[in-house]
This record gives sequence, structure tokens and C-alpha cells, in this order.
Amino acid sequence: MARKRYFLDPNPGGGWDLKKEGAKRATRHFDTKDEGLGFSRPFVREQQDSQLIIKKKDGVIQTEHTYGNDPKKYPG
Repeated sequence: MARKRYFLDPNPGGGWDLKKEGAKRATRHFDTKDEGLGFSRPFVREQQDSQLIIKKKDGVIQTEHTYGNDPKKYPG
């Protein structure tokens, strides 16, 4: 089964969007990044074999969280 990837991205119009990879519309919109993180972490964790990719305001990846079976485990 393919891993479900979700992105917490800055919205060009303001705020932050949680969006599933390949989706045209956001799963949910947030006014602040902290609000987005509070919802996104438990939401994505509930999905089987999923990944949350959090970006900075400039669009660069800040961090990634992988949940479920991770066949590519690296030390560190």
C-alpha cells in the first residue's frame, strides 16, 4: 500500500493549508501554523502508513513525520 503524504503549506492568500498529495483542494485551512500543527499531527497519525511534511513560510521543507510502517529507517 502506498504511503499517504500530507503537506502543511503556507497559503498564498494567508494562513496555512493541510493538503493531501495530488489533491486540488486543501483538506483544511488554518489561520496560523500552530493551529495547523495542532490539527495535522493527530489527523495524519490516524491514517495508516502516512507522512506529514511541514514547510516553512518560504516553502522550504522544515520537517517530516512518518507514521506507521517505515521500511526505510535510517539511524539518527
